[in-house]
Amino acid sequence: MAQAFATFAAQNLGAKKTDRIEDAFKKVAFISIILSVISSIVIFFFGDSIVSWFIADDDAHREIIVEMSRQFLTISAYFFPFLGLIWLYNNTLRGMGEVPAPLISGIVELISKIGLSLLLGMMFGYIGVWYAGPIGWALGLVPSFIEYHRKRWHRLADRIVGS
Repeated sequence: MAQAFATFAAQNLGAKKTDRIEDAFKKVAFISIILSVISSIVIFFFGDSIVSWFIADDDAHREIIVEMSRQFLTISAYFFPFLGLIWLYNNTLRGMGEVPAPLISGIVELISKIGLSLLLGMMFGYIGVWYAGPIGWALGLVPSFIEYHRKRWHRLADRIVGS
């Protein structure tokens, strides 16, 4: 959905219809959050069953694997809205030719994941490491969120010739 919206945003920027981008962006963000919440609910209620699909019935460690996997999925599920939004913001900006913010977003996300994996891993063990990735999504969202809402991309439409 985020990649498709990048094309939509690029086309409407080229047509100098920035109002359409903003209106559709709000709708796609809403849909993304709703789908994230639905995905989270599925994980909360059916996570054990989903994990079980990937583990042999006769695996001696099946119960431990299911329990640990459920913990990981549950932690990640709380942050799914951030994941959906980081994809939407970054792809939208890339589609409109605003590449620096998504690049910075990716760097922030990567550094956060590495740094927090080390820090939270030392503090809380493997559960701390599981929080690092999703927190990285939230922190990585910040640069693109700021750049999109600064609306400097509106000026790109003014520079486009021929529309």
